[in-house]
Amino acid sequence: TTMAALWDNIDDEYRSWLTKYPCTEEEFNEFDFDRRSKLREEYRNDSQHGRNVNEQVSNGRPPLPTNQNNDTLLERLLSLQAPPRKATCRMWTGDRTTYTLNATSFTIFDQEVKRKYPCLEGEDVAYYYIKDKRDVKSRTYLSNDQELNDFFDLAGKPTIYIWPRGSPPLSPKSLPSQVEISVSSAESVSDVSNSSSRGHAQTLFRNAVRERDNRKCVLSGAALIPKAGNVEAAHIIGVVDSLAAKRKAAGVLNPYDTSNGMLLEKSLHVAFDSYLWCMDESLKVHVSEDGKNNGLEKWEGRSVMLPVGDGTNHTCPSRALLKARFNLYEEKVKERKEQRKAKKENNKGG
Repeated sequence: TTMAALWDNIDDEYRSWLTKYPCTEEEFNEFDFDRRSKLREEYRNDSQHGRNVNEQVSNGRPPLPTNQNNDTLLERLLSLQAPPRKATCRMWTGDRTTYTLNATSFTIFDQEVKRKYPCLEGEDVAYYYIKDKRDVKSRTYLSNDQELNDFFDLAGKPTIYIWPRGSPPLSPKSLPSQVEISVSSAESVSDVSNSSSRGHAQTLFRNAVRERDNRKCVLSGAALIPKAGNVEAAHIIGVVDSLAAKRKAAGVLNPYDTSNGMLLEKSLHVAFDSYLWCMDESLKVHVSEDGKNNGLEKWEGRSVMLPVGDGTNHTCPSRALLKARFNLYEEKVKERKEQRKAKKENNKGG
């Protein structure tokens, strides 16, 4: 057996020596050549000095072998291990929250990302880092351990960007710092309204809102049923061009920011978009006369379970955004009342 053989190639006695202590098969195989060689040397030294790891003591557990300095084997094992590598990552677009995750290997990093973003489970995900912040073409794809090692060789503290490919698969067209504006900004929604870009932006928006709202309707509490379509990601202020000025005034430059969304049951989503109900800046629900006539009266006075931000991030709606949406709701309610009044007067005159 070679000094640095992997787990499957080592002898049973050596494997037994390892498993008596906190060194699992997975940990052992992730050690580099030098670490496995040093560990094998530790084993040989213990064997030569008559330290038998299978020797039992009264409590049924083997004694910890020690060296001349009375260091335990556990301490020596730990000294051979470098601290796990960690990488900073975030979504390419949508949620800008950054996380620092274990990146000991590419497989481990991918698993950590899926744990942090459950909405990506089962999705086709690509990982990139940017070499030149001025050029989107400088993005470099990550898919294996060697490419991850190349990433860690870069100077500074670069970020790994997470890109759900969607269906059909798409590649980023802009730098992460620009995607929020150039892909679907208030000024350019019409440019992507008939393209797959808008559909992809909606997918990212939906996934981010699901994650933030714990996959539950923020008003009724109904849980999302996979593939049932019972709970949807609603825009607080819609994506249409006619609302661009109101979005901008409320601090929303990108209608697909997570802050501009909330999860709603499908029927509540339709009613919200129809201005039959709305929450104010304190999250209290108001139902219009038309809404009450459509069975929504029970929601009057309740509160939506929505996290509120301070306007400095792109994850939670700000008070300013909630107030802007409520003002829009009141305008629509007033407009409908005036229309009904005018219609009533016309009928009288006829």
